[in-house]
Amino acid sequence: MATVAGLRQQVRFLKRKATPVRPARHWSMCLAEGEEVSEELRREIGPNDSVFIRRIPGDILPDRPEWGQIMSCWKPGPHGTMKPHVVRQYNVDCSKV
Repeated sequence: MATVAGLRQQVRFLKRKATPVRPARHWSMCLAEGEEVSEELRREIGPNDSVFIRRIPGDILPDRPEWGQIMSCWKPGPHGTMKPHVVRQYNVDCSKV
């Protein structure tokens, strides 16, 4: 006779087994000095992903809120090819830079 704790453990095991592990991705983005990554882009980053951030002096980038943030990586595509995956967050406030 199975206990409730044993059944819960089996359910957790089956859930872990059923959810596929996404392969690690390597993200790249450019940010002005003092600027933080937007929340929308943070949600795209998985637990096994790596992020490469280039810091650019604030006076080089235009002071426009519509500039936004862009984060990109390569994802596996059909037939073993790699395809670019670009995520852009618009209307990020860059005035604090």
